[in-house]
Amino acid sequence: MNDETRKTLIDVLQASEENQEFVRGMDFKAYQNNAVIERAVERDFEIIGEALNRVKYTDNELLQKISEHHRSIKFFIKNKGPKLRPYKDMLKIDSAEKPHK
Repeated sequence: MNDETRKTLIDVLQASEENQEFVRGMDFKAYQNNAVIERAVERDFEIIGEALNRVKYTDNELLQKISEHHRSIKFFIKNKGPKLRPYKDMLKIDSAEKPHK
C-alpha cells in the first residue's frame, strides 16, 4: 500500500469514528431532530465516499476488499451538490424501523 492510499484510509477511519461518536446513544428520531448532528454525519459520509473514490484510482484491488465501498462512493457522487440526503441504513443507530434499500 502506498502512502497516498494509507493517508486516504486514515481519513476514512477518522470520519467513521466521528460518525460513531456523533450518533452514540441516539435513536433515529433524535438524529432526525438534530440538524447539526445530521449535517455532520452527512459531511463525514461525503468525506468517506470521496476518500474511497480516490482509493479506486490508487489501489482498486484493496478497495474491493472494503465492504460497502460502492455505497459510500455513490453517496459522495450523488451528493456533490448543496442538497444532501441522509442514508439511514448507513448509520449504526438504534431504530425499530428497517433500513431503506
